[in-house]
Amino acid sequence: MIKELKISTLIVVISLLATFTALHAEGDKAKFAPVNTAVPSLSIAPDARGGGMGDNGASTTPDINSQYWNPAKYAFMYSKAGVSLSYTPWLRKLVNDVALANLSGYYKIGDSDLQAVGAS
Repeated sequence: MIKELKISTLIVVISLLATFTALHAEGDKAKFAPVNTAVPSLSIAPDARGGGMGDNGASTTPDINSQYWNPAKYAFMYSKAGVSLSYTPWLRKLVNDVALANLSGYYKIGDSDLQAVGAS
């Protein structure tokens, strides 16, 4: 009986200490505010069609720039291979020497044209 009381008391004490530790850890969030993106330029759409639709290129029909949005769309392309070069003058109003270039391509493999290899 006494041994069970000691064990239950120990469990309650450990639970309280764990709760206080968790509460203390939440207070440190205001001091530590890391930047979530290391390279924000990777989130800029490489094509005008996807960018013009509010960066909603995942729901568009397959095109050569599908490598950025959804590479699985390459299997539904009509041609056997394709290459695309996109150029975006980024922050053109601020500086004139910053631009983003994107080179992407794909090639369908096999006779059934249901598989494709893409690179960007």
